[in-house]
Amino acid sequence: MFAVAKIDFAWESSWDSLEMKSVYQDAVFWILQNVIKSSYNDLYEIPWPDTGRYVVTNELNFLFAAFPREIANGWLLFDRENRNFSDRKIEEILVKFLFSVWKRVPTPPTIDEIMELLFARASHWSDKLTIKDLLPQLTSGRMIQVHDQSPSGGLPLNVIAEQVLFYKRPIRSDEQHILARALIDLGWRRHRTAQTRRWIAPPDFPTKDPGKLRWHYR
Repeated sequence: MFAVAKIDFAWESSWDSLEMKSVYQDAVFWILQNVIKSSYNDLYEIPWPDTGRYVVTNELNFLFAAFPREIANGWLLFDRENRNFSDRKIEEILVKFLFSVWKRVPTPPTIDEIMELLFARASHWSDKLTIKDLLPQLTSGRMIQVHDQSPSGGLPLNVIAEQVLFYKRPIRSDEQHILARALIDLGWRRHRTAQTRRWIAPPDFPTKDPGKLRWHYR
């Protein structure tokens, strides 16, 4: 069985903002959904905009030119500010995470598994970002996804910090207070039992569309 977690991968730099990470996630998600590894060695089939055709090449400038406009604009905004925005890193992602349709892989990883490895397990925030900077993710689809996976219907505060905000540092008591206040403002309520403390979503909290991959919900 293929285990995506066993693929050796590390980012060159931490993420300096939510927007920076979001741009890269969108770019990689688009690549995984649209670019095909060719039957010829070291070549890729890249969909060319508005033509319905594919360009077979190993030149990354064709890949960047094929990006949707929103992704391309975001990429240009950050490509000189962070070492992850480099040709070498994109080439590594293409080599390690695109699997040829012409060669049999026993159990190839899903897009969700790859995105989880790249942007949840392997990534981290720069020290300049505080818990307050990450609070906008409480209203993201990632919160919907994590909530839907909870068997009890409630989420402990540390799970929200780690799996929704991707906060890898131990959450301090003052940060717990900030996060709790933000959840209360969004209509969540605290539920305490003798064993645990969980946060319960408001009645109008949305659910995940089962027809979409989870990484539509970052």
